[in-house]
Amino acid sequence: MLGLETDIQYADIGGDTSIPGLDSDDNDDNWFGTVRARVGYAFDRALVYATGGLAYGKISNGFSNSDDTSVGWTLGAGVEYAFTDNLTAKVEGLYVNLEQDDDDLSVTAGSDETEFSVIRAGLNYKFSTY
Repeated sequence: MLGLETDIQYADIGGDTSIPGLDSDDNDDNWFGTVRARVGYAFDRALVYATGGLAYGKISNGFSNSDDTSVGWTLGAGVEYAFTDNLTAKVEGLYVNLEQDDDDLSVTAGSDETEFSVIRAGLNYKFSTY
């Protein structure tokens, strides 16, 4: 089976960075989304799939006050089970890698990427079947 999926969500990632004399971002506006292809194989009512594609979002690193949206990639896998023709449930894991712009504080050394993993469960209702 082949499909396309997109999502967007709030993300409580990171924490406050407290360095005396240096203002830090409090990470209250973190969010990210994905646009992904899903490729899988169905076993009766269960679908096992791999997924990957574009990731985007604003994940503050504690130093940056930039409003820029970072763009990167995501890769993951999951399983979805159809309880009825209209009701499915899924569990999936995603690895997300977003590139960041470090121009806000050039004296810091380190990575210009934000990497994190997501494990989530979902319940889906399909309004029509074909």
